[in-house]
Amino acid sequence: MSCWTLLGLPTDADPRTIKRRYASLLKGCRPDTDPQGFQSLRQAYEEALALSDRRTPLDPSLPATSDPAPEQPSPAQLLAARLLEDATAEDLDQRLSQAQARYCEAEFEAALLRTCLAPTHHAHRLAEWGLIRFSWLTPWQRTDLPVPDLERLLSHLQAHSERALENALCHNQPQAFLQVYHQLDQALWLQSRSRREWFDASLAKVLLHSEFWSRELFDAISRLQGWNDPQSRPPPHWNGLLERSQSQAFLDEQRRLGRLAADTPAGRAARLLFEPMNDEQRALLTRYFGSEDWAACHQLADRLQFRYPLLHKEVVEGDPYYWCVLQRRPPRWQQPVALLAASAGAYAIGGLSGVGVFLLTLLGLRALSRWR
Repeated sequence: MSCWTLLGLPTDADPRTIKRRYASLLKGCRPDTDPQGFQSLRQAYEEALALSDRRTPLDPSLPATSDPAPEQPSPAQLLAARLLEDATAEDLDQRLSQAQARYCEAEFEAALLRTCLAPTHHAHRLAEWGLIRFSWLTPWQRTDLPVPDLERLLSHLQAHSERALENALCHNQPQAFLQVYHQLDQALWLQSRSRREWFDASLAKVLLHSEFWSRELFDAISRLQGWNDPQSRPPPHWNGLLERSQSQAFLDEQRRLGRLAADTPAGRAARLLFEPMNDEQRALLTRYFGSEDWAACHQLADRLQFRYPLLHKEVVEGDPYYWCVLQRRPPRWQQPVALLAASAGAYAIGGLSGVGVFLLTLLGLRALSRWR
């Protein structure tokens, strides 16, 4: 079936007629109740417009290099602009009623769309009102609105939405993040397939790069977005999100182990690597470490090095093996004992020559240097 048959139009219909016919048919073909029919209607509409534009001849009376004269605003456009002066989201209903009473509602809507693109602090609130009242960026919007303005509005909305998600996580507020998420998930302007894909990618990027991380929040978003469904396509950054989630789960487990199993080699190793403490506290913790404790430290450091590189920032100087210096230090009591033993030995062999005492002293110093 051709696009003209589906629209019920002759093949020489002009763009204005095509748009009016599409708007009329759209009232009985909604994407939420008949998605297949809506898709066919939309494709026929776009194809008819393309064919109509292709056969529209250029005006031969105009020179090829002449620029068109700037279009002067109509009285209705001037009236709509005056109605929007100093407008706020709270009084837009009243101003729209005035525009309807003066027969400039269409001009009012177009002027409001341009106002929403201005870099002002209240532009987004005006846009939120327009999205609801005029169904912007949905299949029910007016078909004669300027496409560049609508594309800019979409870009502004996406940037604002991403900032709102980022700000919620910057302040460590997972509930605020979920609230913003639900508002966006239900927004009509985000229901098309391409915009849902953008929403997926934006959520994944914000979660991946945020300093704050909550495994419960990640699991909730994964469930709501269907990321865990093996039949669905995972979002961008999915592998990075999985790696971060697994690393955080391992870190939480090690911190629990350090608190609840501090009397085991694995618990003491977890405390040494992940519990915040100063150099003196670390030396005190490792003073009585045995071979099993150091073996547990080696095993934990190897896992961090090769399986959880994201957790390097959680240990001292980002080095999982920083504690090896502590392993080479003897308990403090061994140094004075060694000195006393050396003195006693020298006294016992006082009959030796000066060369023999000198050699014993060198051996003692070498032993102390190894301890250090």
